Amino acid sequence: MIKKRIIPTLLVEKGRLVQTKMFTERVYLGDPINTINIFNQKEVDEIIVLDISASRLKTGANINLVKSLCSECFMPVAYGGGISSLDEIEELFNLGIEKVVINSASGLPGFIENAVDRYGSQSIVGAIDIYKKSDEKPFVYEHVDKKVSDRDPIDIALSLQERGVGEVFINFVCRDGGRVGFDESYIQEIARSLSVPLIACGGARDYNDLVQLAKNTEVSAVAAGSVFSLLGKYDAPLVMYPSYEFLKSSLS
Repeated sequence: MIKKRIIPTLLVEKGRLVQTKMFTERVYLGDPINTINIFNQKEVDEIIVLDISASRLKTGANINLVKSLCSECFMPVAYGGGISSLDEIEELFNLGIEKVVINSASGLPGFIENAVDRYGSQSIVGAIDIYKKSDEKPFVYEHVDKKVSDRDPIDIALSLQERGVGEVFINFVCRDGGRVGFDESYIQEIARSLSVPLIACGGARDYNDLVQLAKNTEVSAVAAGSVFSLLGKYDAPLVMYPSYEFLKSSLS
């Protein structure tokens, strides 16, 4: 049995699949449904889909996209982006989404707590974007306003845990899409501070990076985008995923 999860993260902007770099530059990757079909063939165990434009544009969850995703996807899907009401969460679950990822809306009074009460901790993931350069002090990045806050990521992670989320998802702005390696020590610091599972994303260079983070820290899962979607120094779009045999031998 593979002990830790390796999860592809798909970023969607206005219905198109993209890969970002430091949350700004965009590489267009194509139709998200085509990518889902390829991941089906590669027998991926689960996937995270984040609509990175929904909260900023206040469009709400992309229901048409979710319908298409769930009709094609063979694996469990965690979906985030623009979710700000319990009615939206219920509609997403009714369509087949397994978990919802809440980021900017986590600041709404009582929203996380009410979602947990109604749907259970196991279905609610709290997300944090982290701005941290080298050995500098880390802060929470507010992606809607595109600014660095003065909030400490571990304090926010603990707050999300106290409010009942079943998992915490962290993403590193300064490492996003750059394939420069994970901030392993800080990820471990966050993982050790939590009693709920931690999913870490941002910085993977290759499959071995994913494996080493999984083995060397107490994360529950390692997520990545560009490692599974861009090939070589020219960032040629190509959907990839390590074989089951590789993951089994590396993580069992």
